[in-house]
Amino acid sequence: MSDTQFSHRWQERNPKPSDQKIIKALRDNRNLSKMSGLNTYFLDGIKFFDLSGITIDGEVLDVSHLSNIDLSHSRLIDVKFSSQSTLSNFRFEFAELVNVSFKCTNQSIDTRLGLENFFFKEAKIERLDFSSISFDGRNYFLDSKFYDADFSNLSFKQSIFCDFSKSKYNGCSFSGAVLDGTILCRCLFSDCDLRDTRFEETNLSDIAFKNCIVNSKTTFDKKIILERNRSSEKAYETYIQLKNLFRNTGHFLESQKYYLREVITRGKKEKIGIKKIFLMALGGGAKVCHKPWQVFVWSLTFVFFFAGIYSCVGIGNCEGYILEKDFLKCLYFSAVTFTTLGYGDLTPISGFGKFFASIEAFLGPAFAAIFISALIKKSIQE
Repeated sequence: MSDTQFSHRWQERNPKPSDQKIIKALRDNRNLSKMSGLNTYFLDGIKFFDLSGITIDGEVLDVSHLSNIDLSHSRLIDVKFSSQSTLSNFRFEFAELVNVSFKCTNQSIDTRLGLENFFFKEAKIERLDFSSISFDGRNYFLDSKFYDADFSNLSFKQSIFCDFSKSKYNGCSFSGAVLDGTILCRCLFSDCDLRDTRFEETNLSDIAFKNCIVNSKTTFDKKIILERNRSSEKAYETYIQLKNLFRNTGHFLESQKYYLREVITRGKKEKIGIKKIFLMALGGGAKVCHKPWQVFVWSLTFVFFFAGIYSCVGIGNCEGYILEKDFLKCLYFSAVTFTTLGYGDLTPISGFGKFFASIEAFLGPAFAAIFISALIKKSIQE
């Protein structure tokens, strides 16, 4: 007799308990290992109790004693799970959850319910309450759809690994959540509350935000992992998403930061040429000159820099008298050239002097325009 035939014969002799019998056992805090007929299987060395396909409606269940539960293909409606200790190894593949919550029954201050090694795949979840949960171990939310779910104040600080890849979140709240170190590849966030949410050291490849709410405490890495891993194309697309996310909610300072990274990564992904050099120069210049005081400091720096050059090459008065190494007069000449005042009492004599004076005369108005632009942006932000 083959193993498959033996399995079928065993199941015929030991039929799977009915949903009502399993629910009664859960309600009475019974040990599932003592329930006759309940199928089990091993996955990665862990023995799972097979509750797949079960329908539970309107139950309040204390599952403190439970772990290693397979609820794949199940349908849970208005179910409240409570526990005093960490729950581990729950599987929800292809499951449907409506108005389900996980709460800690321990009334100690600042006590969170811990969930460890939770697995969602292609699940449909509506009004799930994961607020103030602390995830441990390895957790997966793969290719699932969440509607109006509450993830506020949840934390993945203790989680070894968490993968949200290809999941969609519509109308969900992540307010105050810590999503550090998670994987959000190809995720879509629509109409979500992301205020006070942290996304540091997070993989944001192909992420998309639509009509989401953020604030100044919504934090992403200044230089995301994709850019640090030299994935310039993906980083460029992600920076556009982050730029638009903050700009659409009126947070122009944060939006500008990611616009700068967008310009820089765009330059990095270009092939070597004039366009690449221009974009890198534009990104570098914008990076150091996006605040009024920075523009002012750089302007003074250029004035002193050119004054040093003039003191080396020499300047003269309109009659051609050369003033060699007179730094104060060269500084005066550099200032009036940079500001395009041009009094005419001093002038460059040599060809080098005229060349550098032309460059400085071009930089002066450019920095004046940048300074005014920075002032306007600052006034708008305030």
